Amino acid sequence: MSSALQVLYLDERKDLLYIGKRLLEEFFDFFVTTTPLALRALVFLNKENFDAVISEYLISRMNGIRFLIKLLTKFGQIPVILFSRNEA
Repeated sequence: MSSALQVLYLDERKDLLYIGKRLLEEFFDFFVTTTPLALRALVFLNKENFDAVISEYLISRMNGIRFLIKLLTKFGQIPVILFSRNEA
């Protein structure tokens, strides 16, 4: 059985999901599940246990704060990293 931390990573930019997953799994003892959709992330959270969630703030249909509120309300105290990119 692996001792890797289970991390859910949410970002609409699939290129960043790919890069982020590769880096996190290569340099840390993480197993990363990725999705570009907040609703799919909530489905994953219903089906699997995650040790932490990483999420972009700017996600369509639900901003990062709304996602964070849903996540914490439904799934309790789970560590979350919420980040935003400057696209200027």
